[in-house]
Amino acid sequence: MGVDEVPPLAAGRLAEHSQHCHWVLARNRTLALVAGLTLSGASSCLWGLHGQAHPAVKPYIDFLERHFDLIAKERPALDWHANLQKDAFPATSNDKSWHKIEFWQDGALTDECDWTPLTCDALSTLGWGVAGDIVTRKLAWSIVEPGTRFAGHSGQSRRINIQVCVHGCEGAELHIDGTVVQYERGRAIAWQDGWRHEVRNRGMQPRWVFIISIPHPEHQLAWEASGAQWPDTLQRLNGKWRLAGPYDRV
Repeated sequence: MGVDEVPPLAAGRLAEHSQHCHWVLARNRTLALVAGLTLSGASSCLWGLHGQAHPAVKPYIDFLERHFDLIAKERPALDWHANLQKDAFPATSNDKSWHKIEFWQDGALTDECDWTPLTCDALSTLGWGVAGDIVTRKLAWSIVEPGTRFAGHSGQSRRINIQVCVHGCEGAELHIDGTVVQYERGRAIAWQDGWRHEVRNRGMQPRWVFIISIPHPEHQLAWEASGAQWPDTLQRLNGKWRLAGPYDRV
């Protein structure tokens, strides 16, 4: 999903604003959370830009909020899933506090769809296929047990995470580089995966969020423009476009 000119990825209804943390796209365009929630903390990676949204990301925010009731209705079917006894990423957290159930692998929906067929019917309308993306796409549940946290970590700067909290949202917080985002049931948020982040669940219920991960729009644009050649992609990202911050780590 490439675009020729990429306007700022914006945040709506933000409680705080700070210049401390710049999320820089190519051409010095700012990346921020979309559909922002209640924030606290000394610094913020968010900018309130009149509720606008990046054209490559907004459809996924809209999708999660539009299909929220359906996703929430089918979620309880997964309460006895075997993955709830496994660590999502043992290298990050190995105390059974963080779990995942993935619905997308090798360019297709997985057999997990047998658990939530209507959710997967909706996911199939995203139109994904076997594509040569700069980073692997994801469709998944992420579950954090009550009274726990998973260790802070940094993902890939070339990935955007879009997620909606469905269950156990009260008392659950997303921490991104000093900014605290309070989860709200049914509200979708998005952020760049390269910033250090963690979840703390101070609530009484497991926190369930459904996640869609997509390639960073401008990184994907550089990848496509280079013909999927890494040397040219890196030159475009680190040279001509002069990215800053975590985008150096491509």
